[in-house]
Parts: sequence; C-alpha cells; structure tokens
Amino acid sequence: MTAPRGIWPVRPVIAQGQGLMPSSIRGGVTDEVMAAALRPLQRTHQTLGDVAMALDPALATGFLLTQAGERVGEPRGGIADDALYRRIVLGRMAAISGGGLWPGLWACWLALSGAPAAVATMSRVPVAGDPCVLLTAQVDALPDDVWLARARAVLAGAVAAGVEPVGILHLADAFTLTTGGSGFGGSLSARV
Repeated sequence: MTAPRGIWPVRPVIAQGQGLMPSSIRGGVTDEVMAAALRPLQRTHQTLGDVAMALDPALATGFLLTQAGERVGEPRGGIADDALYRRIVLGRMAAISGGGLWPGLWACWLALSGAPAAVATMSRVPVAGDPCVLLTAQVDALPDDVWLARARAVLAGAVAAGVEPVGILHLADAFTLTTGGSGFGGSLSARV
C-alpha cells in the first residue's frame, strides 16, 4: 500500500523482516521474536509515512502546507488563503517536474488555475520573435495581485528559456467594460 501519489511507501516491516529469515529457523517462536523486535520499527515507519502525507500539499493545511511550499521553494509570502497557496505550491511542483515541456506547462497551468481541463485552454500565439503560449482558464473568483505575481513567476518557470507564457483567468459571466461602453460583452479577467 502507498500513500496518495506515491509519497511514502507504507511497507509491512514485520512481514518483510520475517521474509529475510532463513526458512530453516522460521517457526512460531522465532517469527514472534522477530515481530517483537521489528514492531517499534513498524511504528516509526508508519509515523514517518504520516508526516510525509501531512506535507503533501494536496492534503496539508496551515503550517504543514507552508512547510510543503518551502520544500519546493515557494514560501507563503503574504498568501493567507490555504486554497490559493496550495495552487501555487502544486503549480511549482508541476513546473519542476515538467522539464520545460508542454505537458509540464499544461499541468502547471491546471494546478495554478484550479480549473478542470474542460474549461482551460493552451495554444501557441503566432507572433514574431520568441514563441508565446496563451493559457486560459475559467475560474469562480479572481485572485489578488500578490497571488497573480507569484503565479506569473511559477508559470514562467514551467517553460524553456525563450518561451513566453501568458495566462488569463476569466470569470464566466461577470459585468465588464466593452469597447462600446459597459455591458455584458465578455467577462472580467486577470493576467497571470
């Protein structure tokens, strides 16, 4: 059995230890002696697994989430809301593991936006100069400027050098100003 997303493999320490014993000395008494000797190690192993799970940003909250963020180089830095901070941390993890390739950029964008893939897009923008990738996502609420600046840095870290990612978070049906004045000509959005 493993923890979610393979964070800490929970091993049957006692069974594995007994499995290392030669069959010539295996039996009820020797198995129980070995189990008694390994029981503290099983508890220690389980405790370490619990700590590792608590530091998983998908599960952690509060101080433990802050610790998980610092492990990947994303201190909390003014983001008080756990849900928004979790998106920064998960985005950074995706950026780190993505290797600058498009699947990593897509995973980073989905983590940052918190949007399902059905309401998010990624496309290359045909512009002269450096390649540009446009990412959009429909969200329920727009984050503040502190979060947007942090998300912009995470998104930039998800692509190879020379590629410019532009992320747009937009609301489904918010009131907006249009070219002809005010009305419902689109939705409010924020650039990441």
